[in-house]
Amino acid sequence: MMGPQTIASRPFVWPAVAEKLRAAVLAAAGDAAIYLVGGVVRDAWLGRYSQDWDIATNGAARCLAQRVARQLGAAYYPLDDARDVGRVLWQEAAQRVIIDIAALRGERCADPIQRLTMDLQERDFTINAMAVDWREEEPQLIDPLGGAADLLKGQLRLCRSDSLRSDPLRAFRGVRLAAGFKLRLPGETAQAIRQAAPNLLQVAPERVREEWHKLLALPNAGAALGVAGRLGLLDALLPWLATWREEYNKNQRTGWDERLAVLAGLQALHSVIDAQRSADATATIATGMFAIQVGGIRARLQQVLAEEAGGDAALRVLAVLFSGLVAAEIRDWGKRWRYSGEEIQWLIQVTRDAHDLLPCLRAGTNWDLCAHRYWRASGPAGFERALLILAEALAAPPEAFDVDEWLELLDQQRKLMTTYFEEYDRVIAPKPLVDGTVLMNELGLSPGPRIGALLDALREAQVVGEIHDEGAALQLARSLAAAYRSGEAPRR
Repeated sequence: MMGPQTIASRPFVWPAVAEKLRAAVLAAAGDAAIYLVGGVVRDAWLGRYSQDWDIATNGAARCLAQRVARQLGAAYYPLDDARDVGRVLWQEAAQRVIIDIAALRGERCADPIQRLTMDLQERDFTINAMAVDWREEEPQLIDPLGGAADLLKGQLRLCRSDSLRSDPLRAFRGVRLAAGFKLRLPGETAQAIRQAAPNLLQVAPERVREEWHKLLALPNAGAALGVAGRLGLLDALLPWLATWREEYNKNQRTGWDERLAVLAGLQALHSVIDAQRSADATATIATGMFAIQVGGIRARLQQVLAEEAGGDAALRVLAVLFSGLVAAEIRDWGKRWRYSGEEIQWLIQVTRDAHDLLPCLRAGTNWDLCAHRYWRASGPAGFERALLILAEALAAPPEAFDVDEWLELLDQQRKLMTTYFEEYDRVIAPKPLVDGTVLMNELGLSPGPRIGALLDALREAQVVGEIHDEGAALQLARSLAAAYRSGEAPRR
């Protein structure tokens, strides 16, 4: 373990944008004291990179933020008038840098160091109560509460016994920090989190969503969710949690434990696909087989997953948690916690099972038609749906895992995804032989759902090779329209 002298002399590792940002801040600050505080200091001390910068000053913080924004050619947003906090959003090359500039908390006094110490004492956890004086060319760690020592000891301590009372959201942050930095929660910290949990509903939904989303995006989100659940932090967020904990499946797991197991499987599959995958990603037989199956489409999978909403790791976790919920439940939950319409719709598409491939194939339906219906119903979200189906199989206990069934499922899902990449124009979205206007003119129909149903049926007939030209399409349309008039749906 490092002693105090070693802690103090440990070098900082700053991101590449640090030099340009520091120059802009100091040029705009005049004679005001400028301190970097919180997570960016902690991460630099640990040798990690952060693009979220917190700056504290004894000057007028929002005015300083405006001047910094002008220096950088960035955007400025006022965050908190009462506490004098401003935000700068800076796009530097491919990096999006967030700079929050706030007035030092605590009583005003002439000595900025004394005021900084009071500011740090009012923060949540000691590992977030570290600072450096950014005016120094070689800044030294300012750590009055021992945050660096706590990092080395592997523990998460409160700055004060009442640190969570003023802001219950700090309890959620505590679990995220413990999981992200692999820290244990001493009894006092765990108890404070448990006591703060019921007050989460008093926090603005936007703030809860932001902190919750960060926790879900962790590589070990399953472990973090397990801890958060035991400490009562999820009761306010997931109204179905009590039911999940009481229901048991065929593997004698609760619904909650099953979801955590599926999440572990999904993250393992994404680790195989990831461009930066390590050797550990294919360490098991199951993931090794998956790597072989998707080898030829891995680069295209990376691209399509990054471009759609599922590129957000937190949304992928939510898709696992919401498996089995109906669309209305997901929609109401998403609105409650300020998710966008696009995010909510993506979750609904990924969790719906009405058009899954396997039931379609087992019914004896043509492969191309099954693939067509799957992709028409899900769109690009179907990739994450396919991975979720694989993750559910991967989550089986070792004694229930069947290698032959896994290989068959892998082959089907790989073929499904390959169809999207290589046969999109033939199987998924073939060029229509007729359009709605032609149907209305030829069949004397009015606009409405009937036209849409006929077009769907014609497209499916085209996919399976039953029709190839406009004449055949119109002939089939007349037959289907007659069936519709007699009370039968024109669905094939």
